[in-house]
Amino acid sequence: MLTNLISKNIRDRKGTLVCILIIGFLLIGAGSAKATSVYSNYTDNGHTYSTLYGPEITEPFTTYSNSSGFWDLTQIRLDAHYFLNPAQAIISIYEDDDGSAGSLISKWDITLTNSEGDYLFAVSGVSLLADTNYWFGVKPTNSTYVAWGETNDETGHVFEIQGEEVVNSTPEPTSIILLGSLATGLFGVAAIRRKSSKQ
Repeated sequence: MLTNLISKNIRDRKGTLVCILIIGFLLIGAGSAKATSVYSNYTDNGHTYSTLYGPEITEPFTTYSNSSGFWDLTQIRLDAHYFLNPAQAIISIYEDDDGSAGSLISKWDITLTNSEGDYLFAVSGVSLLADTNYWFGVKPTNSTYVAWGETNDETGHVFEIQGEEVVNSTPEPTSIILLGSLATGLFGVAAIRRKSSKQ
């Protein structure tokens, strides 16, 4: 299909530019991403639970390091359940303000529909710096009780933040050289074809 497109468009200069852009995109790409854990204190064994009602509970966390220096968030995992009725809650991420929760970065409304469960909530549009301190909060919002799983040593609450690190977003020098050679060749072929068509 790509060969046919090149053959069809190489007849004129605009077609040549289209070919260069298509092949350049294939060679260089816009960067690749891989989903991974941004932070996690999850364990496979069972958790004890503390009950939340009213005030928000916040927990500090430090994002993992990566080569690009930032994370794009994709998912939040929460070990929680409700009592009596399905519960609505707000989960939030805050900046760190000298060891306490600072300015709000983003928040999401969630619903707990199982009496006990391991929840995954999709998130988007939020980026965090790598190797940086933040705070994560959970707050019930509909006058019901939410139980949040505690860590095994009962010093904090269990959650995981997942995201993507964008890598290879800058073209390598060899790719740039190859793209330049390709552009030169395509312009040469186009010039020969135009000259032949005039004779």
